[in-house]
Amino acid sequence: MPEPPGTADHDQYGPIRRHPLTQARKTIAANMATSCRTIPHVTDTDEADVTLLDELRRTHDSIDSSVGKLTLLPFILCATGLALRRHPIFNASFDEDAGQIIYKRYINIAVGVHTERGLVAPVIRDIDQMGVAQINEALHELAETARTASFAVNDLRGGTFTVSNAGAMGGSRFSTPIINPPQVAVMALGRTRWRACVVDGKVVPRLILPISISFDHRIIDGGSEVAFQQDIIRSLENPAQLLL
Repeated sequence: MPEPPGTADHDQYGPIRRHPLTQARKTIAANMATSCRTIPHVTDTDEADVTLLDELRRTHDSIDSSVGKLTLLPFILCATGLALRRHPIFNASFDEDAGQIIYKRYINIAVGVHTERGLVAPVIRDIDQMGVAQINEALHELAETARTASFAVNDLRGGTFTVSNAGAMGGSRFSTPIINPPQVAVMALGRTRWRACVVDGKVVPRLILPISISFDHRIIDGGSEVAFQQDIIRSLENPAQLLL
């Protein structure tokens, strides 16, 4: 059994170890508890066929990226930014005391990153104004600052929507992501897998991406969420439009 951190102690049943929460973990715990306590979450799940998108990622030579490997994530973030522009309720916040919905005229996507300090979500600002190559470069910068813990507090603020790439960690499929207040929605990406699918009456291999979206049911209805999620899926399944 690996030795967990902390100091040795005993409870009534045997030996234990006590390890204090870091300040970062205390902040995460407080935010998540507030979210679950105050926001009525609803989670919807669906799948996107990203076979064509993966082919485009591998072969398209019009994407000028100076930072190395191009993954699916920049395309997904690009599609999400455009969908947020078309569905502004998902890029809003809810002022319950004033009884108002605050529509943000800027689109800043926070990207969940796992670090030794816990989950952090640095923000890519004005992402709907960026192309796939620019988003790819921003992601590499984000990953480096997260890895070296060199980000500033302001780098974690101002997000209007959050995307958690849970699939990058391994076996995740669907999940129930928790909204990061004051945002009103969050999207989690599962791990892409090759599946046998029926297309035009034939069984063919397709690369399938699981998507989970949680939303604040106080101000967003299910029909609006379905339209938003399908907007993202259409862009991912018709990826050429993301390069326009």
